Amino acid sequence: MLLQTKCSIRPGICYDFSKEHIITSVDGSLKRLQTDYIDILFLHRPDVLMEPEEVADAFFILKQAGKVKFFSVCNYNSYQIALLNHHLGDNMIIANQLQLSITNCSMIDLGVNVNTTKTEALE
Repeated sequence: MLLQTKCSIRPGICYDFSKEHIITSVDGSLKRLQTDYIDILFLHRPDVLMEPEEVADAFFILKQAGKVKFFSVCNYNSYQIALLNHHLGDNMIIANQLQLSITNCSMIDLGVNVNTTKTEALE
């Protein structure tokens, strides 16, 4: 069995990528799951206000404490992953969970509609 959970979305605040919130979220997940560690922690959705150094600090603390083995993201583009990895050292992102459905296919549309006059290219 592989245990994974997400963090960073807070009701009423939207996103919180602070070191304090990431660590508190993991501690809450560990308590609810009644376990000592999580195999994979996902940062849920990108936030342009994220401080990659602060995320890296949180990841380092969680890894050193044995609370999280690996780190991942959800719906990040390659540049956002590269930015995080630049600060993560040995704790690099191992996966990117992407949202894909008939109603949400922007990850495909973005590459197809780039540099066109279609309205989708402007969104």
